[in-house]
Amino acid sequence: MAHERMPTSVNGMELKPLRLNFAQVCLWCGHRWCAAPECVAAHAASTWVVCPACDGFGMIDCLCCGGLVEAGPELVAAQRGRVLPVTAARAEVVTVTGSDDANHVAGDGTQAASRSR
Repeated sequence: MAHERMPTSVNGMELKPLRLNFAQVCLWCGHRWCAAPECVAAHAASTWVVCPACDGFGMIDCLCCGGLVEAGPELVAAQRGRVLPVTAARAEVVTVTGSDDANHVAGDGTQAASRSR
């Protein structure tokens, strides 16, 4: 299945996650409500690219930060001009671990019918 694709550089926009996550925990030191100058400076100086492992979709098993990874000059150069998919590839089969059949999810994202009890 062919997916629409887009270039990694959209109008020269800088890609960078928030320094404080939604729970207000600092990406750099792990402290809530951090205002440390060294964390602010580290974040300002950091360079990020779309995660090469998940194409920015932040899959459950990916260790990226909201679809982005901090990058050194080599990774930035390697990612320059990279064409990204517009949508995530569909999984063949996805299941949620559990003993109840109602926890199983079909590959199309719909919940599988549960067995009569």
